[in-house]
This record gives sequence, C-alpha cells and structure tokens, in this order.
Amino acid sequence: MHEGKHTPIVSKELFDRVQKVLAMRSRAQKPTKQPQVLCGLLKCGICGCSITGEVQTKKSGRRYVYYHCTKKRGMCAGEYIREDALASQLTELLARFTMPEAWAAELLRMAAEDETKAHETAASAVRTLRSSIEKMENKLARLTDLFIEQDIDRPVYHEKKAALMSEKRSAQEQVLRLEGDAASWIEPLRKWVAEASMLDEIRKNGDLPSKKSSLQKIFGSNLTLSSREARGLPQNPWFSLAHAKENLTEKILFLLWCAVRDSNP
Repeated sequence: MHEGKHTPIVSKELFDRVQKVLAMRSRAQKPTKQPQVLCGLLKCGICGCSITGEVQTKKSGRRYVYYHCTKKRGMCAGEYIREDALASQLTELLARFTMPEAWAAELLRMAAEDETKAHETAASAVRTLRSSIEKMENKLARLTDLFIEQDIDRPVYHEKKAALMSEKRSAQEQVLRLEGDAASWIEPLRKWVAEASMLDEIRKNGDLPSKKSSLQKIFGSNLTLSSREARGLPQNPWFSLAHAKENLTEKILFLLWCAVRDSNP
C-alpha cells in the first residue's frame, strides 16, 4: 500500500462547502421544540390537550412556526397550522370585541352618573346608621347607670349590654362597607371599557404577546383549535359586547350597560 497521488476531482474548498450544505439539509426537517408565543392560549378542540408550537426549518433555510395538539392523551386527528395563519384568525376574533368610541364615551358617562348616585345613596345610609349608633351609645350609657345604681341585676345588665354591643358593631361594619364600597364596581368597569377601546389598536399591530394577553382576558381557557380554526365562548362582559355589536337596537347600550354592571358586582 502506498499513498496515492491522484489529482483531486474537486478542490478541498468546494468539498468543505458541499459538506456544510449537506449537514444543514440533514438538520432541516428537525423541529425545534422551544416555547412559542401563542403556547398556553388554546386547547385542542378534539381531545382537550394543550396546543403547542414548534419551529421547522425548510431546505431553503426559511423557518416557520407551526402549532398543533400535544397529543398527550394519545392519538389525535388535530391538524398543524402555521403561526401566520393562526395569527390572522386571532386578529379577526379580536375585531368582534373592539369597543366603538361612541359606546365607550357613553358607558363612561353612565358610569360617572351611577357613581355619583351610589355615593349619594351611601352617604344618606351612613348618616342614618351613625344616628342609630349614637342612640345605641346613649342606651348603653343609661344601662350602665342603672346597673351602677343597682336598679337592674347583673345577669340582665350583661344580657342587654351584649345585645346592644352586637347591634352597634353590626351598624359600624355597615358604615365601613358603605364608605369603602359604595361604587367599588365602577373602577373595574372603567378598566374594562379602556381595555375594550384598546383592542382595535392591538388587533392592527403585529405584537402577538399583546393579542394573546387580550384573548386570554376575553376567552379565559375557552379558546380551542379544531380543523385549523380557532373558536371559543367569550366570558362576560365580552360576550355581551359581541352580542350587542351583532344585534344593534335603540336600547342596545342600556342593555350592554346592565350586563357589564352585573358582571362587576
């Protein structure tokens, strides 16, 4: 055996480049199992498992993100969907829940009006309760005087005092509750109106994390993917908003207001 001295058919540089390309192609079909932005948003509409995402690199070198069922409960007929196609569907979903500017302005006006009425009603109730508390304190003072003067027995004194103290504590708790929670549901409502008003901007931009966050508020865990279509039952008050937009009537804002108010007790 001796070392050959044949002239190489291809140069060393070309050989190395070919080997590099072959190595890249051998890895092209291997998906990358790293967390993707829309993971945790949807469940499989067929088996109920989570929808996960993975990156696949084509022979051309282009990378695509695909979402599909994890199939953790066994075989599932759920299909793959590309991220751009899914994102387009989610954008259309958000359009159903955008708040028209005129509606937002009117709902905020109604909120301010109800807040004023709630505070006025609470203030009136607090005045009545404080008057009752003052009367109870006077009764307790008279009761103590009677006991000191030995006009009533100890057991009777303690029994009546306990009853008055219990009634007084109850009234004081009502005062605290009215002063602190007279219109506690107003701020959550204002926050919701602001979120609904921002949806149009969120849906138009390409920020998937923002879209995901909004959809989680709207659907909770009710958003599913089936036959490459995202669908779900929205939570209130989002359900009421979508229903109102689909069924316009003269009283629609009032009906929406009632639904929103009732969902923020």
